[in-house]
Amino acid sequence: MDFLKNMRVGVRLGVAFAVVLGLMLAMAVTGAMLASSINDYTEYYATDVVPSLRTIREVESAVSDARRLEQQHILTDDDKEKKSLVTRISDARKAFDKGVKDYEPLLSDDKDRAFLKKVTEGGAAYFAVEAKVIKASEDSAADPTQGTAARDMTFGPAREAYRALRDDIKAWWTYNEQVAAAATQAAHAAYRRVLVTFAGASLVALVIGVAAAIAITRSITRPVQSAAEAVRAVARGDLTQRLHSDARDELGQLVNMLDEMTQNLARMVAGVRQGCEQLTVAAAEIAQGNADLSARTESQASSLEETAASVEQMAAQIKANADNARQADQLASRASEVAGAGGAAVGEVVTTMDAISASSRKIGDIIGTIDGIAFQTNILALNAAVEAARAGEQGRGFAVVAGEVRLLAQRSAEAAKEIKSLIGDSVSKVESGSSQVLSARETIGQMVNEVRRVTDLVGEITVSSREQSEGVGQINLAVTQLDQATQQNAALVEQTAAAAESMRMQTAKLVEAVSAFRVAGVAAAAPRAAARAGVGRSRPAPALAPTPSPARPGPVRPVAGPVAEAADLPSRTKTAPHDDAWESF
Repeated sequence: MDFLKNMRVGVRLGVAFAVVLGLMLAMAVTGAMLASSINDYTEYYATDVVPSLRTIREVESAVSDARRLEQQHILTDDDKEKKSLVTRISDARKAFDKGVKDYEPLLSDDKDRAFLKKVTEGGAAYFAVEAKVIKASEDSAADPTQGTAARDMTFGPAREAYRALRDDIKAWWTYNEQVAAAATQAAHAAYRRVLVTFAGASLVALVIGVAAAIAITRSITRPVQSAAEAVRAVARGDLTQRLHSDARDELGQLVNMLDEMTQNLARMVAGVRQGCEQLTVAAAEIAQGNADLSARTESQASSLEETAASVEQMAAQIKANADNARQADQLASRASEVAGAGGAAVGEVVTTMDAISASSRKIGDIIGTIDGIAFQTNILALNAAVEAARAGEQGRGFAVVAGEVRLLAQRSAEAAKEIKSLIGDSVSKVESGSSQVLSARETIGQMVNEVRRVTDLVGEITVSSREQSEGVGQINLAVTQLDQATQQNAALVEQTAAAAESMRMQTAKLVEAVSAFRVAGVAAAAPRAAARAGVGRSRPAPALAPTPSPARPGPVRPVAGPVAEAADLPSRTKTAPHDDAWESF
């Protein structure tokens, strides 16, 4: 892959993307071709298999409706209802003919055509017998023997024709299910072929893409890694590294420029070292001044310790708080008594709800008895209707009365069921309310305990407030002493500023030596950062705090450290919170 060294990075990336796009296009074309084959099977299933099964189901439903309406026709004596049944039977016959006709465009093969012909003939035979049954049933009003003939034909020839037609439709349905299963298996086989083909094409594309990616990536990353190792050496302080590249692309130019930059940086570092030695002397002067400032700070810490001790005398000023806490204790006791009374009232509510629940259960038992009576009445009315039917014309009036009694019994049973359901729902709600009231009683008991705890805490607050009322009178005196020490620190800072001016001049020379480097966003802030870092090194490190007393925490007292130790803490003192105060002085 040496030819890649002389190829520009943009051209390499263009070649890589071209390879990726070519592979994607090939995969897309392959996927489209494979999806077309699957679409053919899906379209056949949607336009032939599913409509065929749906049409057969409609034909079967029409035959079942015709058979059911036929039986209703011979069982009813109402002329109006018979006319309605004849119309519905005619509609069922039309639905059968329509289904058979709609299936003709969906025929799969000769066997399917034979099933259609057999069902058509069987339907014609059945509907012919059914027409005779309906005719005899209509004539039964004038001639009772026709009614007997109609029943005989219904349970004789009509039943045989219906069963034969139903078996033919079932066989027809089974054959179409087999056709659907075969279509499904063919679709699965096509899917497996598509999956294998697409997986093979994807594997080939993956191998080509990985090979191209590895070759182009190595041609880019190896020069970058060499440059990164050289820069890492410079970051460690080793300026003796030399870089060289024979490549004529952007990366080769970058490596050669890094080599030139390293040599220039080595020359600049020599000049920076001289300036740093001069800065060391100025930093020593500032550190000496900061040692004196540390002594003043220790005096301030002593004053703060006295201030902390005086806080113990604050109890005299919060006597009113103790009185308020005492009143709060009394109110909490009253609240506890009221909560106890509330708990007793809730207990009475629980007892009442239990009584309501028991009464509801008794009502439910009574409703169950009413339901049983209605059921028995319904049975008696049914028996009476049967006896009236046997009596013929003489028992027709009695049959009407029995029907009305049966209707009333059914309505009574339905009403009893609804009342029973409502009573059950009421019982469940009463039980739920009882459990909620019990929970409320437990909550009130817990509230009483919490109120008692609040009373105890208020008493403790009263005692603590009394103890905090001592020592406030000494705060003003301690603040006055802090003010005097601060004024002395200001005078010392003026001396420190003179030494800082000398260090600033040396820093300016150092910046001039480093100004050959241009770093965005950092070069302009370098002088200020260097000056602040030098000042920060002169501040004393805080010492450990004294051991606190059991009654109150003791103040932290900073103690001045040695000058050399202060100069070795640049990283901690660069971001000290008082840097702005130093600059203001």
